[in-house]
Amino acid sequence: MAEKSAYSTPSEPSLSAPVLHLFEYSQPESIPERFPRLTCLAIACGLIAASLIAEIDCLRGSGYFWR
Repeated sequence: MAEKSAYSTPSEPSLSAPVLHLFEYSQPESIPERFPRLTCLAIACGLIAASLIAEIDCLRGSGYFWR
């Protein structure tokens, strides 16, 4: 019979494989790293909200009357 080596093939993963020890001390990912599209959406919504607030403030400063 064939001897088992310390390295595993993709068909038979083993817990003693040295690859699994690479992520032993890794930190959990932050929200922007886990959800990049959600981060872009949040930034875009924030920019739109800030521009609308600035526009309304400029209109009020110029004497625009809200009904």
